[in-house]
Amino acid sequence: DLVTITNDASATGAAIYYTLNGDDPTTTISETCFLYDEPFSINETTTVKAIAKHADDDNASVVTSKTFTKVTAYDNIAALVTGAANGYVQLTNALVTYKNGSNAYLEDESGAILLQGCAGDLAVGDKITGLMNVTNYTTYYSLPEIKEFSLVEGYTKSTGNTVTPTEVTLEELLSDFNSYLSRYVIIRGATVTSAFSSKNCIIQQGDKSITLRDQNSSATLTSDKNDLVNVIANVIIYNTTKQIAVYEQSQIVVKTLTDNAISGVNRS
Repeated sequence: DLVTITNDASATGAAIYYTLNGDDPTTTISETCFLYDEPFSINETTTVKAIAKHADDDNASVVTSKTFTKVTAYDNIAALVTGAANGYVQLTNALVTYKNGSNAYLEDESGAILLQGCAGDLAVGDKITGLMNVTNYTTYYSLPEIKEFSLVEGYTKSTGNTVTPTEVTLEELLSDFNSYLSRYVIIRGATVTSAFSSKNCIIQQGDKSITLRDQNSSATLTSDKNDLVNVIANVIIYNTTKQIAVYEQSQIVVKTLTDNAISGVNRS
């Protein structure tokens, strides 16, 4: 990254001298003290110290210093989940796919993760590019979660983007389950083989089945055995039980003879 040094108003036109080794700068150029004439790059954690001096003034300014800390960032969300530890993660067009209260799901091309209790003012359809500083990464019964984070200055966010669930079959989902964790998906034409009981029901597609988890905290979702349904959900896990989570009744669509498709859905 490039470092720029500027004078304040009282020192306009003064020469700037700086060091990178921790020593206080002087007005004598040397192997460790440099005359500033253009922005320069640093690649390691470095303390930059600088002074300013007018040619017609015997006194230089006080020393000003700033430490720049080198940050190693996870390349994407999947790398963060693999690393399973706090740190910086590079977000590239990371999309908020679903939000429920202060919880939200965030996904990029590599993977997805749940923002648990810390989604703040993020909204469904927000798309973020920039560094995220994850200060509380955890797993809850095997599900990766971020419980505290901040977005680093310089990030960009666009709003109102369309959210389209990834279409997947149960066979595809279960054969590569970890890569779908927390992703926003749609499963079409599944049969309810066990109606909701204790917040869980079972859906089946071909010879594959999965638990459908009712995550609505203020109401009880319903399903009827043998219904043919399209389900829009986020992929979760509880210990070793593979599940998909729904938060509202509208995410379970009973198919009719004229129901041929479900398009992108925004929920907040």
